This record gives sequence, C-alpha cells and structure tokens, in this order.
Amino acid sequence: MALDRETKTSLLARRTLAFCIDHLIITCVGVIFIFIFLEQLNNAYGIELLFYVSVVLALMTMPYFAKDLLKGKSIGKRVMGLQVRSSENNNEVPSKWQLVVRNITMFIWPIEFLVLVLNKEGRRLGDMFSNTVMVIEEQNSSNSKI
Repeated sequence: MALDRETKTSLLARRTLAFCIDHLIITCVGVIFIFIFLEQLNNAYGIELLFYVSVVLALMTMPYFAKDLLKGKSIGKRVMGLQVRSSENNNEVPSKWQLVVRNITMFIWPIEFLVLVLNKEGRRLGDMFSNTVMVIEEQNSSNSKI
C-alpha cells in the first residue's frame, strides 16, 4: 500500500530520529566497553589484541541486532511513537527471529536509507527481508503502516 507524500515524509522523519536516538545510545555503550577494555588493549599484542578487539566489536554490534526485541520497540522507536509489526497483521509483534533479521541490514544504513526514501510503502530492505512494517503506536488500532 503506497503512502501519500505528506505521511511518508512525516514518518521518514520519525524513523530517522528513532535511528539516531538508538545509534547514539548504542555508541555511548560501546565507548564504555572500549574504556573498560582499554587497559587490556594497551598491554595486548598479536592474538591477544585480536581477541580483545573482537570482544569489543561484538559487544558494540550485538545491540543493533537486539534493539527491537522488546515488543518491537527500541528506545528510539518508543520515544518517536513507533513500533515494528508483522506485515501480515499490524497488531502482531514479529517473532524474535524476524526482529533480529530486519536489523542485520542496518550495517549498510546508507543503502537502507535510500531504499526507505524510494520505496512507496516506506519499507527498507530489512522490513522486506523479515516481512515487517513500521506502524505509529497511537494509530496502531487503525493499522496505519509506515
């Protein structure tokens, strides 16, 4: 279902702000992990250094995959009044697997943003791969898709 231009622009702004909020939070947590492991990184060489860097990178990326696991709403989505729902039923929270799959593509966020802007239904690649849609929380009862 195609969205009208005004609705799509408004919802694109909400999704963008939600992403920025989530990214800021995840980055701040990542910086904390870097400082925790900084002493080990300064004293590590070779395989040990590779291990510590791998741990830090894993700890920084895992939140991106898991950010929507609480009822399809990340912190940014909660602030912006958005929630992820199944494309078959806008009242149904997608499975945990669908929520993780939809966020795997966020590592190519410039492409995701371009697809989101150009897609008439306001869906990004992650939504298409996982059969999900974004809905406005207060309009969920009327099944308003983003």
